[in-house]
Amino acid sequence: MVQIKSRDKSVYEVFSETGKLPEGWQLKKLDDVFIKQPKSQIKAGDAKTKGAIPFFNCSKEQTKFVDCSTIEGENIFITTGGQTMYTHYYNGSAAYSTDVYCVKTPHDDGRYVHNVLLAMHEKLQNHFRGFDIKHLDKKSFLQTEIVLPTLAIQRQVASLISRQANLIEKLKSLHDRQARLNSALRLKAINGEKTQPCRISKIADIFNVFSGETPSTKNDKFWNGSNVWLTPKDLTNCHTRTISDSAGKITDLAANKMGKRLTKKGDVVVTTRATIGVAKLAGCDLFTNQNCHTLSLKNDEVLSEYMLYWLQVNRSKLISMGHGSTFLGLSSTDLREIQFCYPTKEVQERVVREIRASDDLVTKIKESIKIETQKLNWLRRQLLSGKFEVTEINENA
Repeated sequence: MVQIKSRDKSVYEVFSETGKLPEGWQLKKLDDVFIKQPKSQIKAGDAKTKGAIPFFNCSKEQTKFVDCSTIEGENIFITTGGQTMYTHYYNGSAAYSTDVYCVKTPHDDGRYVHNVLLAMHEKLQNHFRGFDIKHLDKKSFLQTEIVLPTLAIQRQVASLISRQANLIEKLKSLHDRQARLNSALRLKAINGEKTQPCRISKIADIFNVFSGETPSTKNDKFWNGSNVWLTPKDLTNCHTRTISDSAGKITDLAANKMGKRLTKKGDVVVTTRATIGVAKLAGCDLFTNQNCHTLSLKNDEVLSEYMLYWLQVNRSKLISMGHGSTFLGLSSTDLREIQFCYPTKEVQERVVREIRASDDLVTKIKESIKIETQKLNWLRRQLLSGKFEVTEINENA
């Protein structure tokens, strides 16, 4: 069992002011912490998506595998090429690519040292040098100094951090599973409703379809106003079902000139050029550029939110209809002529409820991952800096 107490100042702050470290703590260069493992002969392209042995390359995530291991035990894998340094810790049989620097920490806890590297990521990034493709300058990297507590404290701190990291991994697995269930639910609920009493109509029979436009960029009086003006990039960057904001906004003067192209709250907006088929519900009255189209209901036969999900599920169909020489796109006529099947209003309402509930659960899990990751980063900073003093309690005392 461990006890955690908060210090007035971190170990680094005390060391900076007094030049002294707590008893048992040491200042070490990475060159004194690491023992270099042999350079690998396996190229990154030799790995597979499935296999028995985890394979580490210069990617942010470990997603590749090989059939035979080249290393055993506790190791840290450090990328040496690309734009960003990534580090991985693994304990067991593994393999790594020719562009990965693999080290052991025989006198220190590998998990603890790996967390120190993660916490120092921005500083260590300075050792990535070059003009086009950057590479790790190992000589300067190994001169980096870190402060390490006793091995017992290292293990305790590493265990505390690992618990939080494991919680995040479980949440990520839960998110991936729910996202797969969500996709299956959408496909079955939308395209599977053909077994229900349904009608087939053209989009133009149910919706008014129109595109937006771009006010003159040469007229400053049209820009930096308060009216939302969507582009495909805004829709692509939005991860909720409704959209109510945009990177660029237009003035009332520009809005008045585009009055007939007003997208009202609750209308469906879909991207139709370059990026095709990203669909959202308008969360407020807004405008779009010419690369987006609005679907505004003519009657109450179809729920706008049901049409939103139909477009999302059938996005591949929209993309396949794209045409053009430079960028693929869909015209207003193309959209109007699309036929779609829709069930009774009662069934639509049920489908919308089910998909909305599933979407909300995925969003909730994603938000939990974000919160727990923030906790992990905070915990890592506090524990590794010595701001929190970790001591072991003898429960038999």
